[in-house]
Amino acid sequence: TVHPESTLQLGAVINMIDKEGVAPGVILNPGTSISTVEHVIPQCQVVVVMLVNPGYGGPKYMDQAITKIQHLRALKPDLHISVDGGVNEKNAPLLLKAGANVLVVGGGIFKADDKRAAIDRLITGVVPVVKYEE
Repeated sequence: TVHPESTLQLGAVINMIDKEGVAPGVILNPGTSISTVEHVIPQCQVVVVMLVNPGYGGPKYMDQAITKIQHLRALKPDLHISVDGGVNEKNAPLLLKAGANVLVVGGGIFKADDKRAAIDRLITGVVPVVKYEE
């Protein structure tokens, strides 16, 4: 995945990644609008929506993330939409309902005193939301 802020030639970078047989994708920081990457979404297989700015804690931009996820899902229904940065058992169901299908949970587990309990709470919260395909 590529941060659109890292290049002036995002389309060319996405094409190079795709040519190498790797799943191309972009990362949307809280301040990055979908309009910045909309022209490459048809070529992307994954978009990572960040709840926080990389490398920083601080507030989670849930409302913005929910809107971005819903917009991305409408643009490309088969897109893998991953959410990272501050995912936990409280917001995971909301993110899945919005259309995310990959959740990256780090601190929500590793900062917990009881990691097993944190995992159990996460699973309990998301299982009712997840649609299983056979």
